[in-house]
Amino acid sequence: MDLENLVVVVEDTTTYLSNADEVDREQELNGEILIVEDTAPKSSSYDDDLTKKNVMLGEENTELKMKIGQVMEENELLRRQNTQFQEQNSDLKKELDLLREESRILRMSISTFLDRMDRHVLDFETNSTE
Repeated sequence: MDLENLVVVVEDTTTYLSNADEVDREQELNGEILIVEDTAPKSSSYDDDLTKKNVMLGEENTELKMKIGQVMEENELLRRQNTQFQEQNSDLKKELDLLREESRILRMSISTFLDRMDRHVLDFETNSTE
């Protein structure tokens, strides 16, 4: 039996009877025949093109999802690096402030030392001339 070209015929008959004393009257027959074919519709080239385009778009969608995933991973990595750089920058600023303070203290110390040296030299010259 070939199921691909199976044809189903359905007959629907309805009988309408009039009153009981008019049984001899003509019976009305309403017959409808329904034919169903169990075959796949033939594909047109338009359907084939749509199917191909659908497959291509599905592949492109998958590729784009992968690229989005990669970009999101890269973005997360850059965020972590940015946080590390900000922390490092903050530490370097603190170190710079400490070095500036140390430099200020050294300049004051040198200035004080030079002032003392000037006084000693002046005292020495004063004592030598006397």
